[in-house]
This record gives sequence, structure tokens and C-alpha cells, in this order.
Amino acid sequence: MNKVFLILLSTTHLILLGSARAEVGLDDRHGQRIQIQKFQFSDEQSKVQSLSQYFHSKAPVILALAYYRCPGVCSLVLNNLFTVIKNSQMIPGKAFEVIIVSIDPDENAKLAIEKKSSYMKTFSLESKSSGIHFLTGEKFQIAELSEELGFKFEKSINGTGFDHPSVAFILSANGIITQTIPDAKITVRGFHQAMAEASQGKTNSYLNQFLKRCLSIAPNRDWLNSLVNWLGLNH
Repeated sequence: MNKVFLILLSTTHLILLGSARAEVGLDDRHGQRIQIQKFQFSDEQSKVQSLSQYFHSKAPVILALAYYRCPGVCSLVLNNLFTVIKNSQMIPGKAFEVIIVSIDPDENAKLAIEKKSSYMKTFSLESKSSGIHFLTGEKFQIAELSEELGFKFEKSINGTGFDHPSVAFILSANGIITQTIPDAKITVRGFHQAMAEASQGKTNSYLNQFLKRCLSIAPNRDWLNSLVNWLGLNH
């Protein structure tokens, strides 16, 4: 059934898959809780931290898997993400936390801090950087986190990088996956709504996102309104 949801999202499924390779893609894990206590990654100062320390209070967490030497879609995802964060006027570290995890185990804290500093300067987020974290980690930790997120990636055929989905995840404060954003491309209004829903622990599956998109395009379709209301998507 989850495969059907991906097919329904005809305008985004190629982005989600990110590659024609069968090993690369994204499984629907909405509503599932990742085991944040078992993961440990190095921060920008090379200090090993539990992933759980970035989950606190009712603040949602935005999580993206990328790699810092990526020449392609990683930049697209991070540019989109930091653009909407800047325009949202919300404060990372208070309203939400941002975690970027490198999927390349050969990358280190030096590269992570360089990449973070570059993005903070480009998007004028230096004063809000305490709530934004660029992490690196061991291969087995990266593999296990990716598995729990349903994020399937592989080493590129030419061996110079990775093939991977182009996506950002939104999680609740207790680690439940509430929403997946292709390319991390979202309006400010949609971002505010996603943060509010994650704070309340509400999940937004691929099917929900697809139907909401249909409703925004054709808001006067009575049958679609009835379906959305029946599914509880306006609650």
C-alpha cells in the first residue's frame, strides 16, 4: 500500500526516489518512532553526543540526511530548508531543532563546521545557529538511522559519492516521524503548519499530503472536501 502512495505522488515520486537504482528510495515510515536514545553522532566540535539530546520539550526536530561534499541534490535540500527557516521568523533552538547528519562515514567534524558556517553566513542565521547541528558518525550508526527513517541510499556507481533520496523529515519531540518533505521545499505557511502538527504529535502521510495538495489545487471539489474531512486531515 505504501508503494501505491508513492505512485500517487506523481509530481514528486522521482524526487523522493532520487535515482533509478532499485536500492535507492524512501519507504513510508510515518507514525513510527525512531529510537533516538541508541544513536550517537559527533557534533561540530568532535564531541560524541546522543541524538536524543536534540529532542526536548515539545519542540519538533527537522532532520535531513546528506553529505557535505555532495555536488548535487544535498545543496538543493539544504538551500530550500534554510531558506524557509530564515523566512519563517521562527527561532531554531526554541521553536524547533535542526539536525543534518552526514551519510558519509569518511566526513569529519572539520568539514561539518565548515559547511555549517557557510550556510549560517549565506542565510544570515549566525545568531540562531545554536539550534542547528551538523553531525558526522560511524558507518553502522548511519546505516541504522537510515533504516529507521526508511531512507535508502547507496554508493554511487562511479564511487565518488552517494545516490540517495532528496528529502527532509519532521519528527515530534519523542522521535515520531510526522512528515516527509520532498526536496525540503515547503512554503512558510506550510512550514508553520508542519511545526504545529509535529508539536502536537500529528502525522502527515504521503496520502495525506497528496490529498491536501489536490484540495489546494481544486478547493471547490465537494467529493474531495468530503474525503479530506472523512480522513480527518483538516483537524
